[in-house]
Amino acid sequence: MPRIAEAVLRVLSADLPVLFADTCSLLDVIRAPIRHDRLQGCIESAVELMQLASSTPPRCILAAASFVCGEWNDHAVPAAEELRRHLAKLDAQAACFHDACDFVALTPSFTRPSYGAVGLGDKLLDLSNQLLDLAIHLDSQNTPRDIEKRLEIY
Repeated sequence: MPRIAEAVLRVLSADLPVLFADTCSLLDVIRAPIRHDRLQGCIESAVELMQLASSTPPRCILAAASFVCGEWNDHAVPAAEELRRHLAKLDAQAACFHDACDFVALTPSFTRPSYGAVGLGDKLLDLSNQLLDLAIHLDSQNTPRDIEKRLEIY
């Protein structure tokens, strides 16, 4: 983990835009299908960010505070599990719909969905993790004065 001053030098020498990711923004990638009303566009933006940060050469830099990894590790798997439960509930609701149609001799123009079987929870967990892995993780032992001293060089 680089000290903040070292990270500042890397960022300045790269002359690229920087996104400072917090834990919630990374977890929101996993939560987006459940909270679509508040997180519309989150997955699309995460995919775009992944492309920008992982391209050769990179077109942006991700940075994260030292505590983000620990918080992400504590909450990412539960968030993915919450999404899996949500998808299972959608599957159950769709089954009820199709059963009701069967009882009254209606044939929907579509088959019974199986949202849980697609693997969306795992895919979004992986995308969130990849973004976390791409970030420069800043050492918490820096002081504001350390940063000011390094910035004076520029």
